Amino acid sequence: MKTIIITPEQMEVIQQHLKGEFGMFTATDHQQKVLSEVINDADALLEELDAYDELDEIEDGDTIRWYLNKYNEQQGN
Repeated sequence: MKTIIITPEQMEVIQQHLKGEFGMFTATDHQQKVLSEVINDADALLEELDAYDELDEIEDGDTIRWYLNKYNEQQGN
């Protein structure tokens, strides 16, 4: 698996997303842009690992939450 890199800016937006601080229609342009980058990276990793079945184990099948979990595993958290 390739190394997952999440920038501080991306981490901030991921945390906001997971806390429900914004929704699809209430996100700022900046939040949408950053979240799109994260989703693209997560989708690529999902495909690389063929890990779609793992989404069944994640709350709401949230790709972003899955990606953060993979990042945390990689960091040893």
